[in-house]
Parts: sequence; structure tokens; C-alpha cells
Amino acid sequence: TATLATTTATDLGGLVKLASSTASSSPSLTFDNFVDENTYSEYIIIMRNIIPQTDNTALRYVYRSSTPSDITGTYYRSGVYYYGDSASSGFESNLSDTNFGKISDLGNDTNETLSGKFSFYYGAGSFSSSIVGKFFRHNPFAGVHAQEYGGFLKATDSIAGIKFYMSSGNITSGSIYIYGVKK
Repeated sequence: TATLATTTATDLGGLVKLASSTASSSPSLTFDNFVDENTYSEYIIIMRNIIPQTDNTALRYVYRSSTPSDITGTYYRSGVYYYGDSASSGFESNLSDTNFGKISDLGNDTNETLSGKFSFYYGAGSFSSSIVGKFFRHNPFAGVHAQEYGGFLKATDSIAGIKFYMSSGNITSGSIYIYGVKK
């Protein structure tokens, strides 16, 4: 008989589960008012098997204020991508979007999913925050596609949360978990 260990935030190096949500044809997965820069030094966001309703659409995010409302501004992104079953790879540099950040393009064919881990850091100066991520998506036509990138928001608003949504249609299924790393 196996015994399950009980752990505390101290046992896990200060890792505390703050929120989670599972999509079921959801317009968005929104996490408001979890940011506490006095308690946490970093936030870890884990995505599992995200599938869009609409084929060939983009998974986006937008930071949220404490009111709560979406934070507008220029969201910057750059990084690398590579395929696990071909010699294709490349850079994504100097990309920006107005009022949202883009994570990846996704499809909804059989076995097409996105999973990954992001670190969210509260920023200083004219950049309110940064999100750094490693994730993979499975595309049945092109194989396994992995990406690593950094995203930044150029605004001075205080960030209190984050919202994930598709550029078209709902999030059919998948889960997102948010953990805080205690100082």
C-alpha cells in the first residue's frame, strides 16, 4: 500500500497553488486578483491540452487590473521555434500586438493540443511585466512544434491577473493552473 506524502509550501520551495480552471467551450479562462508582489517573487502558469473551438486560431493573453479589467498597451514577443520530427526551426523577433499578447497558433484537428509552462514576473519601469514560456503543441500535419519565448507588456498599469482566450471562437477544452513562488 502506497502512502501519499503531505507537503507544505516550505517543502515545495515555496510553491503555492493559487488558482486553476478547466475550459468547457469557454470564451476565456480568467484569473483575477492573484498577483501579490509582497508575497510572491514569481508565478508559474501551467497549461494542459488546450484545444480551440475554431481551427487555425491563436491563443492570446491579456493582463488584468484590480478593477478587474483588461490592461491595454503594446504586448511584445520574441523567441525561437523548432520541430521535433524535421529540420525546421527559426526565430520570432520584434513582434508586437496592440492590447493582447499572442502565445501560439492552434488547430482543432484530432490530437492537436498545446501544453506548456510559463513564468510570469512582475516588472519595473515602463515594462509592467514579462512572461517567459516553454511549450509545445502537437500538429498532426507538421508533427511536434516546440517554442520558447519571452513576452513583455509596455504599460504602467498595476497587474493583478491574467486572461487567456482564443482570437476566434471558444476554448473547447484544457486546463490552466497558476502557482505562486513564495519569497
